[in-house]
Amino acid sequence: MLFRSRLATVLNFLGHSAFAIGRQRDVEVVVADWNSEKPLHTELPLNREARTITRFIPVPAAIAVPVQKDTTFPDSIVINTGIRRARGEFVAQTGSDIIFTPTSLLCMLNVLDGTIPNLPVRKAFMTGARRHIPTAQSQRKPRLEDFEAYVNRNAAFFPAEPGGPGHAAPTNLMMMHRDLWHESHGFDERFIYW
Repeated sequence: MLFRSRLATVLNFLGHSAFAIGRQRDVEVVVADWNSEKPLHTELPLNREARTITRFIPVPAAIAVPVQKDTTFPDSIVINTGIRRARGEFVAQTGSDIIFTPTSLLCMLNVLDGTIPNLPVRKAFMTGARRHIPTAQSQRKPRLEDFEAYVNRNAAFFPAEPGGPGHAAPTNLMMMHRDLWHESHGFDERFIYW
C-alpha cells in the first residue's frame, strides 16, 4: 500500500510540474505494471495532470511469471518493457519514488532541447543524482501543494545520495537518446536481480 501511495505522489507531482512549466506535451511516463493482482491504473489516485502524461503497460501473470523466474520483479526486464513502448525522442529510467520539481524538470527539458551550446545530447549518456526526503514527511501523505512547498523550502538540506559502487550511473535517473538505447540493446535481461 505504501508503494502505491508513493508512486501516486510521484506521478501527481510530475504531472503538476509538467503542466506548471507548460511542457506536458513533452513528457510521457510509461509504467510497466508487472504482474499486479489489480491493475495499477485502477488503484492509483491520480490527478488530471498525471493521467494526461502517464501510460500503463499491464504485463499479466501469464507473461510475467515464466520470465521472472524466482524473483517477483525482474528490474531489467520491467524497465526494458516500458522503454520499448516509450514514444519520445529521449528515454529515461528513474525510480518510482523520484520527485521532479517544475524547476528541475524545466532544466532537464532545456538540456534536451539543445539550449546549451556544444553539448551533444543526442550522443550523451546522462545521469542524475537524488536527495532524500525524510520518510516521515512522505508517510504523512501531504496534499500536493503542501508537499511542493515543503520540498521548495527544504531541498538544499536533504542529504544527497552518492552513486553505488559498480553502477555506471547513480541509477536515480539515466537518460539518453532513444537511438543510443537501441544501439546498446537496453538493459541486459540476464540480470533479473540487479
